[in-house]
Amino acid sequence: MNLRRAIIVLLFSIGIVAVAIFAWVNSSRRHRSDNASTPPTDRAPAAAALESPPPEAVGPFYVGVSSLDVDANERAGKLFEELSGKLPKEPAIWTNLGIARLRLGDSPGAAEALDKAAALSPQNGRISLLLATLDEDAGQFPRAIERLRSLPAPDDTVLYRLGELLGRTGHSADQRGQLELFDRIRQHQPKNPVIALNRARLLARMENKILLTEAINDLEAHRENWSAAAGRQLESAKTAVTAGNFRSAAAELTFLQNLVQSTPAYQAGLIALGVTSGSVGQPIRAFLYYRQPEIVVAAADESLHFDEVGDPLLSAPPDLSLALELGAKSGSSLLSFSGGKLHIGAGPELVLPVSASSAPAPRGRNTVCAVDLNGDFLEDLAVVDHEGLKLWTQNQDGRFTALPPTGGLQSVFAQPGHGVRAFDYDADGDLDLLIARDGAPPQLLRNNSDGGFTAVAALASFPEARDLGWADFDGDGDGDIALLDVAGRVLISWNDRAGAFTAPELVSESPAVALTYGDIFGTGEMDVVTLDRNGVIRNLHFDRNTRKWSARELARWSNPPDLPSAFAKQRVSLSVADLDNNGAIDLVASAGSASAIWLNEGAAKFHHLDHTPALFVTSIADMDGDGLLDLVGLTDKGSAVAHTRGTKGYHWQSIQTRSLSTQADGRINSYGIGGRIEVRAGALLTAAPIISPYTHFGLGDHDTVGIARIVWPNGVAQVEFDLQPDQAVTATQRLKGSCPWVFARGDDGTFHFVKDFIWRSPLGMRINSQDTAGVDQTEDWILIPGKFLTVHDGAYEIRITAELWETHFFDHIAMQVVDHPDSFSAIIDERFVPTKQPKLEVLATSRAQPFAQAQDQSGHDVLKTLRTIDGNYVNDFPLGEFQGIARDHWIEFQLPDDASADQPLVIVGEGWIYPTDSSLNVAISQGNHPPPQGLRLEEYDPHAGWHAIGGELGFPAGKNKTVVIPLPSESLRAGHRRFRLRTNLEIYWDQLGWAVALQNAEMKTSPAETLTAELRHRGFSKLAAPDRRQPDVPRHYDQLSGPGPKWRDLEGYYTRYGDVRELLGQTDDRYVIMNAGDEIVLRFAAPALPAAGWTRDFVLVGDGWVKDGDFNTANSQTVRPLPSHAMRHYGGPPQPLEADPVFQQHREDWRNFHTRYVTPSAFDAGLMKSAGVKSEGGTP
Repeated sequence: MNLRRAIIVLLFSIGIVAVAIFAWVNSSRRHRSDNASTPPTDRAPAAAALESPPPEAVGPFYVGVSSLDVDANERAGKLFEELSGKLPKEPAIWTNLGIARLRLGDSPGAAEALDKAAALSPQNGRISLLLATLDEDAGQFPRAIERLRSLPAPDDTVLYRLGELLGRTGHSADQRGQLELFDRIRQHQPKNPVIALNRARLLARMENKILLTEAINDLEAHRENWSAAAGRQLESAKTAVTAGNFRSAAAELTFLQNLVQSTPAYQAGLIALGVTSGSVGQPIRAFLYYRQPEIVVAAADESLHFDEVGDPLLSAPPDLSLALELGAKSGSSLLSFSGGKLHIGAGPELVLPVSASSAPAPRGRNTVCAVDLNGDFLEDLAVVDHEGLKLWTQNQDGRFTALPPTGGLQSVFAQPGHGVRAFDYDADGDLDLLIARDGAPPQLLRNNSDGGFTAVAALASFPEARDLGWADFDGDGDGDIALLDVAGRVLISWNDRAGAFTAPELVSESPAVALTYGDIFGTGEMDVVTLDRNGVIRNLHFDRNTRKWSARELARWSNPPDLPSAFAKQRVSLSVADLDNNGAIDLVASAGSASAIWLNEGAAKFHHLDHTPALFVTSIADMDGDGLLDLVGLTDKGSAVAHTRGTKGYHWQSIQTRSLSTQADGRINSYGIGGRIEVRAGALLTAAPIISPYTHFGLGDHDTVGIARIVWPNGVAQVEFDLQPDQAVTATQRLKGSCPWVFARGDDGTFHFVKDFIWRSPLGMRINSQDTAGVDQTEDWILIPGKFLTVHDGAYEIRITAELWETHFFDHIAMQVVDHPDSFSAIIDERFVPTKQPKLEVLATSRAQPFAQAQDQSGHDVLKTLRTIDGNYVNDFPLGEFQGIARDHWIEFQLPDDASADQPLVIVGEGWIYPTDSSLNVAISQGNHPPPQGLRLEEYDPHAGWHAIGGELGFPAGKNKTVVIPLPSESLRAGHRRFRLRTNLEIYWDQLGWAVALQNAEMKTSPAETLTAELRHRGFSKLAAPDRRQPDVPRHYDQLSGPGPKWRDLEGYYTRYGDVRELLGQTDDRYVIMNAGDEIVLRFAAPALPAAGWTRDFVLVGDGWVKDGDFNTANSQTVRPLPSHAMRHYGGPPQPLEADPVFQQHREDWRNFHTRYVTPSAFDAGLMKSAGVKSEGGTP
């Protein structure tokens, strides 16, 4: 991938127009939105479409669009290539095919498809923009400009892009052209801050004092949205203008623009100009030639009615009846409380004693909770009432065993309560319990994953709760708590991550009696839904930009029962579910023995059903397996199920979500509770939170889910295609973080993965429930064997890629050339040792020799596997409960006779480690789990047996890393020849042997001059891990899975693309801030080759930090706080950028380098980018 390829990203970027080079490369992963116009909206074709598309083509078209939305570009390419043969007249298909090919690096194929699209729709601005991108990629800037100028009716997106191109020419005539373009946009968008700032900077360069003074004054209107620092920056610009110092004014305005990029108003301005976060080229989401199918939910099934069936097993009316999913198979069981006992299912034999008293007790529908507490994929039971909390674990035979309180929690369990909910409050991969206590704040019980719990006071500031919801209400990736207290107030507590929550804030002053949540409007956003005392159902929506709540009435229950009285008796409920399977969420309210239902007709219109069951609805579940959700609850006579019946016969899908396994994972809870699912079925888009093992979706007239995107509760996204009914979706196991990857250009001219880099300095990484890792080991040396790196065009070339959920801070990168005789090896000890970093030096050893014998902990001979570095690993050891932790295992070896005790002997090995992460470390530290143990060297004494020698030896610091461990001379002189390397970490050895450490060996080490260092966007490598016990590494550098975000980017300022050599020259806290999907391309001078009989190897030297997005990593949502070498620990709340010590010390770097503002909006949107789009596009 060359510089020209990177321009594809640059030219779809924020585009601070026409200053120095650093300005036009001030880009983030932002690209032109296909929904943007004047203002951005979806436009109906100007001419009537000729015909409707074939019905069998509609579904694949929309699945292809969604595939592009989630960067499944290979899938999208195949779909649109097939569609292009069936519908060759449709320009949207050719355009989307071109986008897929463009993202996959096939520029010729992209040009071919886009040329066909342009021939069919020559006046379409969106297609012209993509072709202009290809022109620029080929260096044909005049052709790109002319292509856009020739459009007869360009919209604001085209005008803004054309202005960017003109700004790069530097011609005064083009500056006047730019100004004209900005003024045309201002007519449509007079309050857009992006245009206001760009126009002011342009006038400063034109030295037009009159118009510049007016433009500066116009910026005052935007000042209320800015920080105090931005306001001071505006004053500096004013001063420069008054003094007639136009160069200074332009610089001050540039810095002002960089400072305000993070504001919601500026982000909205970018969107209005067609600039959105995401991949190169956004898809055309609707047909242009054919008549556009309506993208609406199917008509509500107004014939819906209910067949009521009672429960004949109970002799007396129960206190409560509800349905819960208890098994691994689809289907719910009926549970009823009667006489102090809990009856489970249809058989009378499953009865659990709950209360000592058989007298009826008030029980709300939250009295019982089904939750897998121990990760065995069987739902256990938590029940709370006036006698406290009781737990039962489910056995394989379907029966239940009581789980008594341990750890001194008897008094906590005995506290009376009226509700229990399960959620993973600390994101450690298991489900915790929240108990609504009588007359007291909720009690949080942290699950220790070992059968025990710990009482946590994290929610001590909460009022007494009646109901709660757990979902991501502010769109920041983690679950928040919506609370209904006993006074009817609706409150919100925001998740600050790492198990911390804010004090509850008031959301609505209208007293409510019931609360639920869901995606009511089909946008993918989770809203709170309430029922108030007067029967009004409202949707409460949190605006992520203004951070304010708004209320919208959805429906009104005419003549409801006495709702305040029902609230006091815990006999009121509100639920959302798609009862008629039309693809939209319906409303179900219930109180006393009455219910009311409103069917969602789409576009926020609800149809009230005239006839509903006389039932207090406690649960909604498919009790008879017909695909229609039924109502479960209580009538005046007892327990009942109201089976739903309709006439539309709409399709449906039930999706089961599961974690990978109960062993060697531990990243998420068994069924992904707390995550969400987005589905595309033909033209239908919908989303739902994961609150149980199965998530139900109505599909309307569509018979299958074409694409589903699951965002697991740890923030990792996964895409599945063509799901079958009831198909289980298992979470893939992929590392979230493991540091940047190093590729080297070899003899064949291609780049090969070598190993990872700067592994030792993770910022804010939790090592247990309380502590974070130190960050003092910032320097890293790795050896690049000479076979990986050869001279091309007079230089050595290294590429360092950011592939995982991480932000990298590279302060220094250099390379050393190491020449040495062929007779020995030059190696580096690439271990991570927490207590003391191994000395960073190049060691000389004899060639590694095999042991006389080698076996694993099971006695299996592994000598052959350990002889050479060949990608075959010793991996036959039992895995543990958590990813990265195994059962105790070792390599036992015996030295041969020729390993003389008179020489300094070392163990030399190469291997890799499957690491834990912050959340896993938190989980491991909470219960009775074996703590991580690094490598330990043990020797065998014939008299004393096996015993440890030396201290903590650490572990290989990543993938393909070399370890060098000295063998104690006293042990060798004592005649001990049997040793073993022991650990409980997931360490996989490729090669392990012995060598002699050589003293005063002849080596010539010299620095290689850094010729160029360029930061650019690349995308993500396509990984090929054969199985769980193979490292996640790329097989081919040029094979990409896609350019778009795979993770929720850490928000903040990153280094703009282009030359970054100035930042990498020395260790000085002036660093490259590198986002996932970026790469640094380095070229080093190549000194004369060594003489015959000598070998050349290389040392890559780096200094910096890595920060991942794990929910338990400190400040994992943002780039800040900025790290420095003065730090020894990383944490504390981030300060505003202008108050950060590193920013204050190197302020100019945020003028010249760190001008690319990145947000996670593209990842957050997922499949829902198309939500609400009905038509678009212009004249074919």
